[in-house]
Amino acid sequence: MSQENIKAYVNANTGRLDPGSDKIGNNPNLFIGSWLTTNEYLETFDAFITGYGFIIWTLLPKIFDAKEAPAFKLLTERNFKGFSGNSDYEVQTAEMQAGFSNNVFTVATSTTKGNTDFTLKHYEFTGSPMRDLYQKWVFGICDPYTGLANYGGKLQGRGGNIPKWSNKNHTGELMYIVTDPSGAAGSDIASGIEYAGYYTAVFPTKVPRTHLDYNSGDHQVAEIEIPYKGILNESAEVNRVAVSLFKNYQITASYADWGKGLLDSTIKNGNLDGYGFNRNPGHGVAYADTQISTANQNG
Repeated sequence: MSQENIKAYVNANTGRLDPGSDKIGNNPNLFIGSWLTTNEYLETFDAFITGYGFIIWTLLPKIFDAKEAPAFKLLTERNFKGFSGNSDYEVQTAEMQAGFSNNVFTVATSTTKGNTDFTLKHYEFTGSPMRDLYQKWVFGICDPYTGLANYGGKLQGRGGNIPKWSNKNHTGELMYIVTDPSGAAGSDIASGIEYAGYYTAVFPTKVPRTHLDYNSGDHQVAEIEIPYKGILNESAEVNRVAVSLFKNYQITASYADWGKGLLDSTIKNGNLDGYGFNRNPGHGVAYADTQISTANQNG
């Protein structure tokens, strides 16, 4: 993570780039346009590879009921197509002039944080679960018919009880994590996390509907983009919490693990028994070859 990586590149005693470390400073060809690529130097210039991001909801609004909240969490975290909205921090300046020629002296006045807007991208599915859930959240904050908050009826005691309107009742909180190409799958999770940002006071600002348009001959898989408002927080504490949260999100499976317990069930309950393919070894694959016990077969 950012703080840990900085320490690895810089000498703790001098505060300068450490030519004796095993990082960039130890690759003597770095600043003359070439690299030493023998094994001992390869770690000194691992490139930052983009395209490995995760979102983790830590809090969802009380507008959702006990079934809707886990459904929303699952459908947005697992059906996660993209995150955008990171903007650069910028220093604002002012100018002072002096003399008859108005010589300019520039001073720093403030830093613009920004990063209050971000967008999540998802697929939509038949039955429109994404649209329904986003509509529940947005319309609960402000009903398009009355212009009033009703929290899906919960302010009136329907389907639950929320006693009063408050920002805390209709916003969520979200951790955004960027990892290296391993997905931070190693035992040292912190070394695999490139960035962690924690968004508070989060709420969506749109109900997706444009994918419902029709054009003759135009058939697309529906992708929806949802803009959000929130406050970005970055700190050593955010990094610590990110490591703790990510323990439950590491992807440790591989191609060799595919199908455990699935194929037996598929073959046993498949729809080919009526044709004899799964019953009679003479028609193709023998029982022994399928690794299915004959005790599990019907007949």
